[in-house]
Amino acid sequence: MDLTWRDAVSTLALVIMLVVYAAYLTGGFWLISSTWAAAAVLLVVGLGGRVISVGGRAVPSAELFHRVLRIAAATFGVIALLAGLSALFLSSAYALKIFIMSSIVVWVTTVLSHI
Repeated sequence: MDLTWRDAVSTLALVIMLVVYAAYLTGGFWLISSTWAAAAVLLVVGLGGRVISVGGRAVPSAELFHRVLRIAAATFGVIALLAGLSALFLSSAYALKIFIMSSIVVWVTTVLSHI
């Protein structure tokens, strides 16, 4: 098991993203009550967490399982980025939901690839 401090930081970033998204859904915090504002905050937190986690080393394995996980993480990362930008520019709540769900998939696949 090769989890590092970078995995902990990316976990913290995901938890912050989920808290912000929950606050957006409930309308509990006036600064992120609009879809545009929530998307902007979530993109900044998500990109920050991703930039920090990039420096971590992947398990040097030729196993198909680890390769598939890395490819899935990259694919869903692109989907998350495009959905986040769509939510920001189009103020789309549906795109924001896709952004959050694909960010969760990226986190899970990345952590699993380190194990």
